[in-house]
Amino acid sequence: MNPAMDKGLPAILITRARLAEGAVDWTGTLPLHEDWGAGDAELADPPRGTFRVDESRNGSIRVTGQVTGTVVARCRRCLRADTRDLQVAVDFRLEPSVDAWDEAPGLYTLDDQLDTVDLLPALREELLLGLPEFPVCRPDCRGLCDVCGMDQNEGVCNCKTQTMDPRWESLRQIAGSPKADEDQNQEGQ
Repeated sequence: MNPAMDKGLPAILITRARLAEGAVDWTGTLPLHEDWGAGDAELADPPRGTFRVDESRNGSIRVTGQVTGTVVARCRRCLRADTRDLQVAVDFRLEPSVDAWDEAPGLYTLDDQLDTVDLLPALREELLLGLPEFPVCRPDCRGLCDVCGMDQNEGVCNCKTQTMDPRWESLRQIAGSPKADEDQNQEGQ
């Protein structure tokens, strides 16, 4: 696992000897620390996971299942706290041939010299990838006023907002001027 992913968090360890016997089914609470690296998003309760772990003949490990939980994130438009249920499908591989720098969503490095495999860093990464990139409290959220900061969902303020950045005024005048239209017509002939 990439050491940057492991923030000293608890682990979900599965021994390679147990995997050699067959698939491992695991259900339980993911022991994520409060500082789990999700930025503004917080866990309302510890996420639960249900997944199956299989080892292939070439030494790679595949994990499939799902992680569910409740997350609280700030709306990107009005900054209200928004609580939502999260359900993330999990399907990733741990490969001994993948270098830590070549990791990608769904593909992680595996140290095949270790007797145990810690699944939590990869599960944490998959959970982070399942978070909404730009959470909004509702699709029609109107956000905050640019001038006074009033929540536009609660009412309309009397602030005057500019519809156009004044730095573009010169360009608008050129584009809208009859001279510019005449020059274009002459070039087209």
